[in-house]
Amino acid sequence: MTVIMGHKTANKMYLGADNRICTTEDEFVRDNDMKIVAVNNDLAVAFSGSHGMQFLFELFTKKKREYMRVEDALRTLKTVYRFSKILWIRKKYRPALNCASRFLVAGKDKKGEYCIYAVSILNRKLEKPLLVNTFMFPPADADEKNCCEIFRNYIRKSDNDFIQKTVKDIAQISKVISSSGDIWEYDMTTGKSLLKHFK
Repeated sequence: MTVIMGHKTANKMYLGADNRICTTEDEFVRDNDMKIVAVNNDLAVAFSGSHGMQFLFELFTKKKREYMRVEDALRTLKTVYRFSKILWIRKKYRPALNCASRFLVAGKDKKGEYCIYAVSILNRKLEKPLLVNTFMFPPADADEKNCCEIFRNYIRKSDNDFIQKTVKDIAQISKVISSSGDIWEYDMTTGKSLLKHFK
């Protein structure tokens, strides 16, 4: 389970994630995976847990990304969840589907408001989306309280590199997190977004 985080200020929204992929047994696979999908200029989703959920989300949104808003992304995640329940019938998919999957959806909704939602699939059940301003899904092998405190401390310092520093600090205490990652930044005053990588 990777680390993903979201934060909303008065004029900006951020999503952050590391780049490490591990097996369901937390064995290292690679450190170059993009876990944030910039759906369009006004919408992005960060993924943690089963990599198949991100694959399905990208597959289901392939032809309709340009006009999607937050509500559409949440509806697509519900579709992904329902499809994963069908896949459960095939035994080869069960280890991946048994993993908890977590998502952060950030962007503009159909009313033109800016928001971040946290969504989880736990014990193969989709939980109700939670509207948040600041949120983190920490890695499974690190202390949740400690990870959240690291994140909060950098936000309190108004540090512009708060996502990079949070990921790097958590990488020191978790074997499933890389020190590199990606950040989606949305400027609510200009309506422009940027997805960038850090090492």
